[in-house]
Amino acid sequence: MVGRAGTFTNHYNREMHRCLVSVSTQPNTWTTRDMVKERDDVFDAVERTFIAARVTFGDSHIEYQWATGPQPAAVAEWYGRLMQQ
Repeated sequence: MVGRAGTFTNHYNREMHRCLVSVSTQPNTWTTRDMVKERDDVFDAVERTFIAARVTFGDSHIEYQWATGPQPAAVAEWYGRLMQQ
């Protein structure tokens, strides 16, 4: 996705014992409800690996992507806690 970086945040997740970095990006333009409106990725700062992402589309539909972790039904709650535990 070509876009501009909105925010970078870091957080030490005490449950995972890892320093995480959240990167929020938004495309320069979006025109249809199927296009990505915003993407929030979380990475392990030390190992430089992808943990998870929340993708918001133009119609406000949200999808989650993750490398490992919870079952699909619990992923929204798990993702919400990543940068807060």
